[in-house]
Amino acid sequence: MASPSTASSSSSYSALPITHNRNVPELKIKEMGPAVEVVLTTGLEDRSLFYDTIRILNEERAEIINVSYSLLDNTILYSLHAEIEDVVFDFGGTKKLIERLNQLVYEPKN
Repeated sequence: MASPSTASSSSSYSALPITHNRNVPELKIKEMGPAVEVVLTTGLEDRSLFYDTIRILNEERAEIINVSYSLLDNTILYSLHAEIEDVVFDFGGTKKLIERLNQLVYEPKN
């Protein structure tokens, strides 16, 4: 964990506006210091987004603490809890992680 002098006590969600189309993936990210909660909502056909989310968390040196999911009709809601390593957090690693996850979900694939 980060030392008390560097830890942030504020938390915030970073997400684009929620669409009400169940076929469009949605992403919510909540930062709580070095702890990060990622909520990803996808359709059944978009399961690869979940695996890519895990890959990005690992690449950004975040330790995944817990993962759960819920299925409702054709929608899957994934909830991931992770903690970013102290060194990465101290150098603004959360910003890069959020940027990469938003690119994954919201930017068109080439």
